Amino acid sequence: MVGIGTKEINFNDYSQTFCSLLGNDNNGESCGLSYTGAFHFAGSTNVFCGKFGQTDVIGVHLDMWKGTLSFYKNGQRLGTAKNGLVGKSWYPMVCSTAARSSMRLVQAVSYPSSLQFMCCTVLRKNIPVEKNVLTALPFPPGLKNYLNDRLSWLLGSQVDPTSNIP
Repeated sequence: MVGIGTKEINFNDYSQTFCSLLGNDNNGESCGLSYTGAFHFAGSTNVFCGKFGQTDVIGVHLDMWKGTLSFYKNGQRLGTAKNGLVGKSWYPMVCSTAARSSMRLVQAVSYPSSLQFMCCTVLRKNIPVEKNVLTALPFPPGLKNYLNDRLSWLLGSQVDPTSNIP
């Protein structure tokens, strides 16, 4: 399970319990996405996406400007799982109930909100999701390289080329 939590979550409440920890607290101090595709928050569970497995890369995007939590699977956006997360300090968290499971942090990045980031977000919304914004528009080479290095996760194609879903 991958997700976020605050420093207020009480791990001792679960020390003798075999459960998916994130999102089981009733006071909303954590939330997480299970490998089953279920999203857990404040003691409730909702189906959010399909299952994921050992070879999948799960991305977590916490946007503190908007107060949203979104998930990605193998670089493709799954959607926004939770809104209204402003006003607390959130931290990345993982947990597992499976024996011999492992998780690896591939990349952690923090971007301050900026006019540049907001402009790129508008571009992404206006270019079809199957297209890469950086190849769909005539950017100067230096700017194109700069944006590719920093925001390729946002500006790249948002469609999995291996997916059979139209």
